[in-house]
Amino acid sequence: MSLSISCWQPAPQHLNLAAGQLHLWRIPLAATEKIEPLKALLSADERARADRFVDPAKGRQFIFSRSCLRQILARYLRTDPAAIIFCYGRRGKPFLSLETLPAYYFNLSHSGRWLLLAVTTVGDVGVDIEQLDSQLDYQSLATQFFTAHELSQLKSCRTNRRRREFYRLWTLKEARLKSTGEGFSSSVEPLSNPVDGLYRSFPIAENYLAALVCSGEITSIIRYQPTD
Repeated sequence: MSLSISCWQPAPQHLNLAAGQLHLWRIPLAATEKIEPLKALLSADERARADRFVDPAKGRQFIFSRSCLRQILARYLRTDPAAIIFCYGRRGKPFLSLETLPAYYFNLSHSGRWLLLAVTTVGDVGVDIEQLDSQLDYQSLATQFFTAHELSQLKSCRTNRRRREFYRLWTLKEARLKSTGEGFSSSVEPLSNPVDGLYRSFPIAENYLAALVCSGEITSIIRYQPTD
């Protein structure tokens, strides 16, 4: 089945997901000096988690990211962002309670100056975004974390394209593991034998590569970005 993908566009205030549709949000990570109004949207446990970060900048980034997630989900749920209650899987992946109908699946990732969010009702979803680092020792990471098939794919790539191929494979692997709520220590089948669903790698901005994995059948991706 063909997949239609929109251009990046401003989103309507009230959001609806059609059958087979996934919404992908690209959000610039704003300056986080004025963080208190956003912190007020978070639950007590989220505020406590933000306060536990050793690096205050990481704590502010968490507050900004989680407040964005709440504000966007509230537009689908027609509710107050602060009223949203998250449940958590055994590895900490947040999800909405089963009382929310239809069931909304979502996943969030950030790197550098960009935040990426996927929302759908089709099935479990995972996203990953990475800023390309020209100094990264990608070969050591590949040796440690890649399957034999993934290493073969990396080595078969032209030398001048190998770093980008590493990021393509890495983001796909991360997105897949995030879709199931697992971690890199989990034993998973290689990407050469994927579960049914959507696997897609794509650029987000200059020097940023992202990946999307969804367990259900996606027929269209609508891409949104804030207008302010």
